Amino acid sequence: VKDSVALKQILDDISRHKIETLKATELKDEYRGEGIQAGHRALTLSFTYQAKNKTLTDEEVDKVHSLVVESLINRLGAIQR
Repeated sequence: VKDSVALKQILDDISRHKIETLKATELKDEYRGEGIQAGHRALTLSFTYQAKNKTLTDEEVDKVHSLVVESLINRLGAIQR
């Protein structure tokens, strides 16, 4: 993402979807340097998905995770690596 995009903007964009099974989003790493375009940074985010009453399938997680990723790409100009 561009350096001008604050982590709070990213977290707020994720939260706006009100995904019931998304229990936590955590910043794991932030990198600037070789391989990253000037004025940008790479962020590694960890997502925890959990349902109260069942084990989620890969397909269920993939569906909501794709929604999150597409939103970050379209709304904040993120690039998935």
